[in-house]
Amino acid sequence: MKSVNICCNILWFIFGGFEICLMWCISGVILCCTICGIPAGIQCFKIGCFALCPFGKEIQPKPEGRSCCECFLNCLWIIFWGLWLCIMEGIFGIMCCITICGIPFGIQHFKLAKICLMPFGSVIVDMDEVQVVPGAPVQQPPIVVVQQTYTPPPPPTTY
Repeated sequence: MKSVNICCNILWFIFGGFEICLMWCISGVILCCTICGIPAGIQCFKIGCFALCPFGKEIQPKPEGRSCCECFLNCLWIIFWGLWLCIMEGIFGIMCCITICGIPFGIQHFKLAKICLMPFGSVIVDMDEVQVVPGAPVQQPPIVVVQQTYTPPPPPTTY
């Protein structure tokens, strides 16, 4: 599976991933020029690194949960940037999903939309290191019920 992720990340990088990463890094530098913009700038760098190679990575909430400060910063982020960025990435995801070969790239845009909406208190982990978050619903394997019918053996025959 890792070779598929590497190939998809190379295609992502060639067809727009570098530009998306560059845009996020430039935004992070601009936001870090102001003292009050440093937390948002750090989140821009986090999203930029994720946008560079999104295949094989997953977004999860922090294992210890979100703090009050992170919730407040997420509210500010949604008001000023997050909602518009989430809508933009959602539109890009829908546009990619129009073609069959673009569906994996559309899924990555939907991942970007998820982190663009609420980046504070989220971490990006490799799929190999994905952990179960306490309190999150755990997907159980389906229960398979096999119904067996009993057929009695035939009566012995006598000659």
